[in-house]
Formats: sequence, C-alpha cells, structure tokens
Amino acid sequence: MSTFKGLALGWGKPLVGFSTLHALCRSVDAPEGSLICACLDARKGEVYAAVYRLGSTPVDDVAVLPPMAVEARALSEQIAALKEPVRRAGDGWTRYPAELSTVATENGAWNSSAPSMSALAACALHRLPAGDVLETLEPLYVRRSYADLSLAQKKKEAP
Repeated sequence: MSTFKGLALGWGKPLVGFSTLHALCRSVDAPEGSLICACLDARKGEVYAAVYRLGSTPVDDVAVLPPMAVEARALSEQIAALKEPVRRAGDGWTRYPAELSTVATENGAWNSSAPSMSALAACALHRLPAGDVLETLEPLYVRRSYADLSLAQKKKEAP
C-alpha cells in the first residue's frame, strides 16, 4: 500500500482501494440482485469471506456479510441464516467442501483465487470519480497478524 500511495502522490494520480473479496464477487457472471459469496482459503481451517448483493455497478453492491476471517463451518451457518442461495467465488469452496456442503448455492461460480481483470477494472473505474484520500487510505486486514497477537500477549503478561 505504501508503494502505491507513494507512486500516486508522486505522479499526482488518484488511488482507489477495494476488497479482493468484492472483486471476486464481481468476477461471477450474475444478474443484479444476486447474492455472491467470495470465499478464499485463509489456512488454519479458516476462510476469508464476504457476501455481497450485486447492484447495477460495483459502488451499488451491498456487503450483506462484510469481509471476515472465519471457520468454514461458521461461514456456512451465517450464510444459512440469510435464507437465500448464493453464487460462489474463490478457492475456499473447493478447499473446504465438507464444511460448506450445507450452503444452498445457485449456478454460477468463479473458482479462481484471484479476481478477473475485468472485475478489477470495473471496481476501480466505478470508484475513480470519488477517489480515496491518500492520507487515510489503509489496507483492510480481517485477521490479526502473528506479530500483533504476540505483542498483545506480551502486554497482557507484563506486570
């Protein structure tokens, strides 16, 4: 992120940020109003996931379940609570088939762990008019790093 912010500042160009999970949802060929669940293998029995309802453009999409790191079985329960079938995007669906087997799905999927180039372009182009403020643009980490966890543990143990 620092590199891109520096390049944007140096070249005087706008920079926009959006979630990989959102771009994965946009990679699925689906009509407006569809629910898409992007699910990426996060290792350690977890997935990075989000559910979006597609709008007419990427800026109109609604995060029904915002980006999160969660156990695959827990994701299955959260999707079931939506009481609506979802279309699939991402490699988490093939990595955890047993845990996600109870999810009601519709036809249509994007099985790659990377979003399509057209989805990336659409997400960026639709956000470009508003742009993002370079000083406040930050990456979204949905799971704390080992360094953060270790530091928190050390602070907890300190007298």
